[in-house]
Amino acid sequence: MRNNKWAFLFTCIFSIIQYSGILLAVILEYLSTRKMGVARYLLYKKQEFATTYFTDTSIHVLYILFFVGAIGCMLFLIRGKRKIPFIIAVLANLLGVVFLQLKSQLYAYHFFLIGMIVVVVLQYFFILLKKIKKQR
Repeated sequence: MRNNKWAFLFTCIFSIIQYSGILLAVILEYLSTRKMGVARYLLYKKQEFATTYFTDTSIHVLYILFFVGAIGCMLFLIRGKRKIPFIIAVLANLLGVVFLQLKSQLYAYHFFLIGMIVVVVLQYFFILLKKIKKQR
């Protein structure tokens, strides 16, 4: 019983950390229409990210990674017994593709992408931890 409490606590903390990046991007997007300083900062970061980290090549790589991740997780979802982590991973990958499509409509576009990358990577890490724990 005690071990189960720690596992639940770890899962809750892990989920909060995982989705905090998306929450921060939503807050920045909301504030971009309310505060001029936030709008300027996001415009500056959008230009900076577009020329450094999120070039056309890296956006295409992200498309491929999100699609391959979604397809791979769907295959594991069909075969596996534990479905919740894979459903979350599939949804995160598909949301990553959606955010890649919303390039011009969002002020905090690159922060949403960074948040989705963090969610997907942490979800894969969580699935890997569950697999390692299950094998012991």
